[in-house]
Amino acid sequence: MAAPTAAPDSPLSLKPEFRESAARWEAFWGGEMLDRPPVVITCAEDGSVRPPRPNYWTMLHDPIEEVVAATDAWVRSVHWGGDAMPQFSPGFGPDVFAAFLGAEIEFSRGMETRTSWAVTFVEDWRDVLPLTIDTDGRYWTRMRELYQSLAEVAEGHWLVSHLDLHSNLDALESIRGASRLCLDLYDFPELIREANDQVRALYAPVYETFHADGRMDRCGTGAGWIGAFCEGRCNTIQCDFAALIGPQQFRELVVPDLTAEAEHLYHCIYHWDGPSALCHIDDLMGIE
Repeated sequence: MAAPTAAPDSPLSLKPEFRESAARWEAFWGGEMLDRPPVVITCAEDGSVRPPRPNYWTMLHDPIEEVVAATDAWVRSVHWGGDAMPQFSPGFGPDVFAAFLGAEIEFSRGMETRTSWAVTFVEDWRDVLPLTIDTDGRYWTRMRELYQSLAEVAEGHWLVSHLDLHSNLDALESIRGASRLCLDLYDFPELIREANDQVRALYAPVYETFHADGRMDRCGTGAGWIGAFCEGRCNTIQCDFAALIGPQQFRELVVPDLTAEAEHLYHCIYHWDGPSALCHIDDLMGIE
C-alpha cells in the first residue's frame, strides 16, 4: 500500500494531519501497514506549562463547566505527535459500570492521581436480579452530562474517547467482591450465569449511549484509555477477573462476554491483566 498523503481538510484543529494518521490506523486494524505502523507520541507543547489532567474525583464532584474548561486546557497543552489523536477519556474510575448498576464509588485520599473502587452491595443475588442500569442515579446522569458538555467544547478540535468499561464478570466482582464471587461460581452457578447474561446484554446500550453523547460518530474515537484511534466503534475490553478462574469457567462465561463485546465494536484492543490469566490465552485468541 502507498504511503498516506496529508490532506488540508482535517476535521480536528489540533491534528492537521488527521487524514494521514487515520489512514495508518485503518491499515493497522486491517493487519496491513502503509509507510510505517502508527506511532503515538504525547508530550508537553513547546514552552507550555501543562495544567493538571482532571482526575476521577474532580470529574464527579467539581462543577461541570470547570471540568470541561480544565479538560480542554489539558488537551490543548499536549503535543499530539506521530499518529496520536487529540482525545480525552472521561471517567470516575475503573468501576464505573458497577456504579451504573447501583454501587457507590469510594475514592482514595492523599494521592496525586486519585483512584477509586466500587463499594460492594450484593449480599444475595436473588435480591438484586435482574441487574439494570440506574438511569436516574447520580453516576449515570453526571456522566451523561459530562460527555455531552465535553463533546460540545471538543467539536472540531479534539475527540471524546470512550469509558474504561469494566463490564462482564468484572462488573459482578465490583458489586459482590472477588472472594465471594469466586465462591458463588461454585455455590450458586445458575445465579451467576443469570447475572452475567444480564450484564452482557447491557454492554451495547451503555456503549451506544456514550458513543452518541460524545459525538463519536463525527470522525471517530479512541480505544478508551489506550491511545489508539478508529473511525468506527472502538474500545479497550478486558476481564481482569479471569485471573481468578479456570479455563472451564472462562469458556463458559467470559468467552461469550468478550465475543459479544468485540462483535459490537468495529475494532477493539484486549487489555491483558495478570500473568495468572495466561492459562486462557488459547481461548482468548480463538475469539475471531
